[in-house]
Amino acid sequence: MYDDLEIDLAMRESDGVVQMVDVDEFAAAVTTVPYTADLVEGAINGLRDVERRMNRRRPPFDIGFDRLRDVLRCR
Repeated sequence: MYDDLEIDLAMRESDGVVQMVDVDEFAAAVTTVPYTADLVEGAINGLRDVERRMNRRRPPFDIGFDRLRDVLRCR
């Protein structure tokens, strides 16, 4: 089981930059759902870390989305 924290990452098609989205929805959820301070901090820090890694193409995000699409086409 998991809770959708509303905050997500999205990649812009124009330049491949990854960025956090729905931050406003997450902020609204934080005020209505009893999230602990540790959960909120962990969610933001974890997402920022993944965002940085994806933008730098660091493992496990270094194989590229083009390669993934190629693999999926071969099936």
